[in-house]
Formats: sequence, structure tokens, C-alpha cells
Amino acid sequence: MEQGVEIGAWRVNITLTALATIGVLAATFYGLKLVQAAFHGPEVLRSPIPDLGVREGLMVGLMIAVLSFLGFYPRPVLHTFQPAMTELFSLRR
Repeated sequence: MEQGVEIGAWRVNITLTALATIGVLAATFYGLKLVQAAFHGPEVLRSPIPDLGVREGLMVGLMIAVLSFLGFYPRPVLHTFQPAMTELFSLRR
């Protein structure tokens, strides 16, 4: 929702839209930090186990690549359910 508003506002006033976008991002990060502190509290035990190994890094990288591809080119996924949507629209008439 915010993204559509910001795209429309960008045409009217670039400076205010950039500031509003920074405000939305700051509020998001603040809210995430607040939720993290509320649910997890302070870190009490330091673990020698690494957070992200090579295998996990490859999986995260693969997920980022696939989601980025689908974000820029969603047509393959959208065409999978187009016959069902056509059938639903024909039943509605």
C-alpha cells in the first residue's frame, strides 16, 4: 500500500517522498528492534557456533535469486493459475 502511494507522491514532490520513505523504513526497523527486545530480551549466552555456514549461505543466496527473479518476472507463476481464473470468470457471467 505504501509503495503505491509513494510512487504517486514521487511525481508531486521528490524531496518529501524521499523523507517519507526514510520515515517508513526507520519505523519498520524501530518496530522490529522493539519486537526483538520484547520477545527475546538481552543476549545472555554467547555461543561459539557460527550463525551462518557455507551451506546455509548458499541456500539463502538461492532463495534471494529465485525471489528476485519472480519479483522482476512473475509471468511464469501467474500463468500457472490463469486457466483456473478464466474458468472462474466464465462461471461468474
